[in-house]
Amino acid sequence: MLLATMPLGVAAHDPATDNLSLWLRTDSVTGSGATLSWASKASAGTSGSAAPMVHDTGYGDTVTQPSTALDGFASVIWTGAYPLLTSTDLVRALLGAGNSAPASYTVAYVVQPRASNQYILGGGKVDAGNPTLLGNASGTLSHAIMSDAGTCKFGVYHVNADAVTSGGTTPFAWPGNFGAWGLVWVSYTSGGNVRVRVNGTNYVDESIVAFQGPTAGDTAAWMGSQSGGASVPDFRMVEMMIFPGQALTGAALTTREAGYFATRYPSLGL
Repeated sequence: MLLATMPLGVAAHDPATDNLSLWLRTDSVTGSGATLSWASKASAGTSGSAAPMVHDTGYGDTVTQPSTALDGFASVIWTGAYPLLTSTDLVRALLGAGNSAPASYTVAYVVQPRASNQYILGGGKVDAGNPTLLGNASGTLSHAIMSDAGTCKFGVYHVNADAVTSGGTTPFAWPGNFGAWGLVWVSYTSGGNVRVRVNGTNYVDESIVAFQGPTAGDTAAWMGSQSGGASVPDFRMVEMMIFPGQALTGAALTTREAGYFATRYPSLGL
């Protein structure tokens, strides 16, 4: 039982009680390669109705499972020439935004970056076209894994298509480099700051542009390669959550780290 393994003084946290627009956990994966589909789990929010992340038949059967496990939980692996899962859900809707309107959001990933073939920057900040943990076909959003001379770096990129502007965070070195598992949080306050936290440590607190734009710029959610296969990631993932319209910081993140993630994935050392 979850309570039996909880450290003294730490209350259990059930993600099913959270308002989630998407909650992926590998116990809901079916198939592999061409047949791979990753359906979302139900929560107190709308995740039960979210469309599954599925293999993109146009780009090779390169997202597979099962792969190496983390603390007994199988992972899904993105590897090969064009590893990509897509959804029919629009990425702004998953994050809680509408057309021409910004929104706060928080995303959590339990992920192991393994490799990346790009390190694309503009003015020292993350730019479009990097391999993504989460992005979209129009390239207006990117939570990116990059390789800077063999060093794994992570960053966040937004486009405000209405204001014809864009910007990203200063990339930071992934703790433990390629091959290290981590719980990474991306928490964005609408019109303000983005914060990025890995394994309990805060690495980014910067102002970037709002993620918004007209209807034409709101496209399906992607996980994996971008730029027609020019930007290729290699990573494993066991879990992902999207909190729409919510910028979780401070105590809210700590509650979920200590009360859920630390118990489920003790190897993270949270």
